[in-house]
Amino acid sequence: MAGYLQKKNWLMRYRECGQDVEDLQLEYKQLQALLKQQENDVSMCDVGTKKKRKEKNDERLYEVQARIAYCQRRMLEINDEIALAINRLKDAQQRSVLLSIYLGGATFEVVAHELHRGKNWVKSRHDAALELLEIPEK
Repeated sequence: MAGYLQKKNWLMRYRECGQDVEDLQLEYKQLQALLKQQENDVSMCDVGTKKKRKEKNDERLYEVQARIAYCQRRMLEINDEIALAINRLKDAQQRSVLLSIYLGGATFEVVAHELHRGKNWVKSRHDAALELLEIPEK
């Protein structure tokens, strides 16, 4: 049976994947800007060189787009997997806390404020929920 940290790490995969998507989208924008600058810098090159560089740059952009799409698909899969496991919990408050924190990205403080409860109450529901949570075996 999975322990507390193993369950918490399993739940954190959604956030981590979301961060990967954000990082890749930033990389894509930066790459676009860099390539635009390079286009301006090679204005003196012959047509064949320009064409080769454009093809190579388009490949680089496509590669990043493909990685973004993969991460987005993975996020959906992880979301479904986590939501299914959380929704198996019998206690609605425990479900609400875990869904808000791990899929909603909220902090303990935000959840406490939203539920008009104290932070310690949220932490106790969180910890109790993790004890009961059953994660799929690989």
